Amino acid sequence: MFYLYLSVESFLFFLTPIWIKASLKSKSIKLRKFLISLYILWIFFYAYLTYVPFIFWYIKNDINIQTFLSLYGLILVVIIFSLLPFLYLFFILNIKLSNLLRKFINIFALLILIFLTIIIFGIKIYNYKNVLNLNDICYQKHYSSENKLSCCLKAEYVWNEGFAFADKTPLKCQKFMNWND
Repeated sequence: MFYLYLSVESFLFFLTPIWIKASLKSKSIKLRKFLISLYILWIFFYAYLTYVPFIFWYIKNDINIQTFLSLYGLILVVIIFSLLPFLYLFFILNIKLSNLLRKFINIFALLILIFLTIIIFGIKIYNYKNVLNLNDICYQKHYSSENKLSCCLKAEYVWNEGFAFADKTPLKCQKFMNWND
């Protein structure tokens, strides 16, 4: 089910700007307003796929692909994430530019869109595989009680002796956090 959801999400992410660009050639004012509204929704979808996981999941977790980047690399990623919706706006709208510059922007936007789609969904697959490994650890080492297994599966990080929560530990799980017992 994860891969089906991921496929639909990636096709929506990748094809929406391309479809909007192709459809904006219509002369209908209502359709153009609808497409601009759809582009604004796409920007929120883009933020949901990039900024929200970046701020609320990837930074606070130790097991993700961002651990391979330096601080400067992370800053560069944030800057690129901020500039890309504007690049796509140039891509979608037929702003009066020279043919060569317009072609360059279109090709560059498509390449960045392809690259970004691969990165975003590659990170999702990478993290999903890690979650599967963590769940295996939970089922192998913390199956002694239903509460302990439930707490382990809800934790965001698991190691051999136990498990940890990136946020505040739930009350029913605090009793499992003392390894001396």
